Amino acid sequence: MKLLTRLTLTLTAAFTLLTCIASILGQTFPPSPMVAYISQQDTAFRMEVMEWRTRQTVILSTVLQLNDRFEWSADGRLAFTSNRDGNQEIYVWDRASLTNISQHPAHDVSSAWNADGQLVFLSERDGNWEIYLWDGTSITNISQNEEPDGAFAWSTDGRLAFVSTLDGNQEVYLWDGETLTNLSQNPASDGMPTWSADGRLAFDSDRDGAFEIYVWDGTSITNISQNPTEDASPKWSTDGRLALVSDRDGNLEIYIWDGESLTNITQHPAYDGQITWSADGRLAFISDRDGNYEIYVWDGTSLTNISQHPAEDSMPIWNTNGDLAFVSVRDGNSEIYIWDGTSLTNITQTPNQDESAPTWWFP
Repeated sequence: MKLLTRLTLTLTAAFTLLTCIASILGQTFPPSPMVAYISQQDTAFRMEVMEWRTRQTVILSTVLQLNDRFEWSADGRLAFTSNRDGNQEIYVWDRASLTNISQHPAHDVSSAWNADGQLVFLSERDGNWEIYLWDGTSITNISQNEEPDGAFAWSTDGRLAFVSTLDGNQEVYLWDGETLTNLSQNPASDGMPTWSADGRLAFDSDRDGAFEIYVWDGTSITNISQNPTEDASPKWSTDGRLALVSDRDGNLEIYIWDGESLTNITQHPAYDGQITWSADGRLAFISDRDGNYEIYVWDGTSLTNISQHPAEDSMPIWNTNGDLAFVSVRDGNSEIYIWDGTSLTNITQTPNQDESAPTWWFP
């Protein structure tokens, strides 16, 4: 029996057993959180998924490189890139089986779900990188451009922002389901779009001589960083604040824009970066202020070092329940730890391999 099939059946059996126990107790067992991550043993990389309640794992694929993009849908399906068929294709795992949804000899990479369960990805099947939409049944080329497209992001209401060189330079375009609109309209380089929950779009641009962060509010575009040094990596909180990384003070620090002004929340000569927001408005990031990379959490008032170890800690990411996953090498290899607000737990416990790049689905 193939390894994938055997492990999938093991996970399914664990779900079934827990459901039966819950039924005997007269209770309905809720869906369990899932965490996906990259695992490395020797020179082989693969994607694994852990069912949070049973700690059972499923090996989904080998992957070509560590920065392959993979994402959960709202209903718990996982999309990712795999080269198991000899070229890069997009696969969807529905917690029971794997489906190759791209099915083309050209390379297909980098997928992202919208709230309705539609999936966009990049494909070079027409001779250059274009954006395709899979609606669960068929695939449609939505960019239809002879120039490369990429770096996309969905809004909560189903609009897609992406980067294209359609007009001869790198610009941000908006697709509303029918038509394409050049949103940035500037001969400089614009990129890295990201949406707020209320429909504002942040992106970076070097139109003023250095890369800065701009926000489109549906009508106009505003430079919110306004500094001649480099500003990058904008990330929205659920309540509409924008975090970004800037080297305006001579080193990389984290700033928060509240809609009116910018505040430096890190205020330290060390490196600060890899920002991620929790659902309740806390910000996690990495910093080497203690001589090594550690995970810090800012609660709106103060900073707390939650990793507290001389080994390297990185790649923080929150789930919607307020748990923080990150990668640490404190046990001699790279493993995934969970901070629940009080204590740390090593959830992978695999001394003979390395794990990284965790991402959550939480029902």
